[in-house]
Amino acid sequence: MFRVNMAGTMSVFEAARRSGVRRVVMASTRTVYPDFDGTPYGHPTYRPVPEDHWLDPDRPYEVWKHAAERMGRFYQRRFGLEFAAFRFAIYYAAERLPNPGGRAMGMLHAMIANALEGAPTVIPGGAERVMDCVYVRDLARAFVLAADVPRLGSAAYNIGAGEPVTPGRFAAAVKTAVPHARIDIGPGIDFGPGHYCVLDISRARRDLGFEPRWSLEAGVADCAARGRAVLAGAGEAAQRAR
Repeated sequence: MFRVNMAGTMSVFEAARRSGVRRVVMASTRTVYPDFDGTPYGHPTYRPVPEDHWLDPDRPYEVWKHAAERMGRFYQRRFGLEFAAFRFAIYYAAERLPNPGGRAMGMLHAMIANALEGAPTVIPGGAERVMDCVYVRDLARAFVLAADVPRLGSAAYNIGAGEPVTPGRFAAAVKTAVPHARIDIGPGIDFGPGHYCVLDISRARRDLGFEPRWSLEAGVADCAARGRAVLAGAGEAAQRAR
């Protein structure tokens, strides 16, 4: 993970400097921000988090993303490289369905993957927890916009849907997309490990012209439709490996 997130990003900066590439935009994460529970940006108010909020990365992944952001700014100041970090909200993507992982994002992917495979999803609690969920195709569009704008106005942008979504609403969207889905989420906000907030995306709207095009319901439906082929391909690969 270090080689990809830190050494790999450094290699990109250095290659850009040596080859005269004008602009680099990197994928960062909302988890460079602190845990917002107990603050106006967390439960129960969830005030949208601006990019100039102070940062407090904790896990190694977050620390390396923060360090990569700082190195991008160094290359910006020292060599004139145009640089911006995109701090992603929780995102969902068909490509993540075969290996959902842990934490909150993994649990959302597990809902879709289990529904497509005919398996139930049972989560003890957390149906009312609030998060910012964005479809990966909106994230991809943000990168295209960042490549095309005449200039970047900032070195950091929040990229998300910019609206509150609960696991209960996400589950309802999955059930609409996959009618036979069986998902049971208990009440409360204990959805499991995660970094819960809603991102202020007004800077990306202003500077990049970014506007999420995929509603939660449309995004989940598209993700499920694409996910069928992804899961089938993963199953075939597993059979060949045996």
